[in-house]
Amino acid sequence: MKKLLPKISIYELQITAEAIRAGSIREVSRRYGITPAGVSRIISAVETKVERKIFDRSSQGVTPTSDANKTLEQLNKIIEATQNLIEAPQISSEKCYQVATLTWLNRGLISHALGDYAYKSTKIEFQITDLPSDEMVPWGLKRMIDMACYIGQKEWPSSWEQVYIGTTKWVLCAGNKLEVPNSLTSQEVLQGQFVVPSYFGPYGAQRGIDFCPEPIHRRKVVAQVGTAESALEFIKNTNYFAFVPEILVTNRGPDYGVKIIKVLDWPPVEQEIYLACHAESMAAKDFHQISDLIKDRLKPKNE
Repeated sequence: MKKLLPKISIYELQITAEAIRAGSIREVSRRYGITPAGVSRIISAVETKVERKIFDRSSQGVTPTSDANKTLEQLNKIIEATQNLIEAPQISSEKCYQVATLTWLNRGLISHALGDYAYKSTKIEFQITDLPSDEMVPWGLKRMIDMACYIGQKEWPSSWEQVYIGTTKWVLCAGNKLEVPNSLTSQEVLQGQFVVPSYFGPYGAQRGIDFCPEPIHRRKVVAQVGTAESALEFIKNTNYFAFVPEILVTNRGPDYGVKIIKVLDWPPVEQEIYLACHAESMAAKDFHQISDLIKDRLKPKNE
């Protein structure tokens, strides 16, 4: 059986190629309006997916490895071939929208809703990019994306329309193998161990934010993983807790192997989800139909 290629975007390859040429993450950050941490995350993701070390990292920054020029030649061929393909006559669709969102929103909500819409409207396609929240507006200003879905309101220019989608809860989860009641006190929870999100910055792995009511310094952290999805997979067969968006758990169904734990003295944690689009890039009819589909997807299954 042939091995499937890793999921990797041409954009990620372009940023990596530019970093090799420049020999500097900060230079690529300056050119394209992406934070240095964002550039570093992209490069780290490419290195993981292609199973090849492209940069050496130190406290002074990054430098291309001795094999980086060979990698650059291969990346240039892929990018050039893709550009030729894009410039060729297109017959399958009339419009392809570039969409930016958070990783967990993509997996738990956006990809499903956009898939439904693309199925109904065969002349529209979507390319979804997982992007840190603080980089969405800069990307939008450079017209690198047509639409974005994120947590909390953002200050978009007047050429963008922003709508409220709804709220999503964050919940404490554990694998079914962890023998604990379905409700606990915070003190009981703090006796356990946690998996928390992380991301790669300029100086290596850094802890992310999981919106848990208990601050990170009060919890026993035993592992750091890249996404909320990874955290769920991690805790399925271990004795650890993770604090994740509820929709990631409910979308998987009761047989997934993870249970939600109610913490009796924790306040509810909810985050508001918003959707924005560039008014000149997307027809208002398409945008509002898409937002309605996402709202429907966000509703509890029993409604």
